[in-house]
Amino acid sequence: MIKSSKTLTTLLIIGILSVAAVLADTFFLFSIKTSLDSSSALEGELEVERRVSSQLQASKEVVAGTAEERDKVETFFVGKDGVVAFLENLEVLGRDAGLEMEVSSVGLVEEKQDRAGERSYEDLSVNITSKGSWTQNFRFLSILENMPLKLQITRAIIEKQAGGNQNSPWLGSFAINVMKLK
Repeated sequence: MIKSSKTLTTLLIIGILSVAAVLADTFFLFSIKTSLDSSSALEGELEVERRVSSQLQASKEVVAGTAEERDKVETFFVGKDGVVAFLENLEVLGRDAGLEMEVSSVGLVEEKQDRAGERSYEDLSVNITSKGSWTQNFRFLSILENMPLKLQITRAIIEKQAGGNQNSPWLGSFAINVMKLK
């Protein structure tokens, strides 16, 4: 019986050690699986960051590559601080057309908010009165129409001065809206 008790004890110890080995293997496999999952998640995040970085770099290259075109587009607007220069240019164009002219009022058109939210431009309203021949007034109007700006003529009136004779000058009244960068 002693021999069988030693065998039984040995079998019991081997069984306990086997169970302990299986539990240790299970623990280590679970730890490895957790580490692999964590590593895979980090690898996925790293790939997303690489893509975002690549897209950001491509966007920066597009922005840099379109600088000349954007500068060209901005010439179609009155600059942020370019109102005075624009008005002086209008006066020079009027004088070149042979007119006596005056900018009678300048203001901002009430802005209607668009769906996109904040706009980077605003409409500048300018009223101009002129005095000269019909041809001179018409030439000035043509010059306004052909200015390389986003410009809308909202009123153009050319009429003979009231109570005058055939040599009386023609009076012009022009209202324009032009886009101005904010």
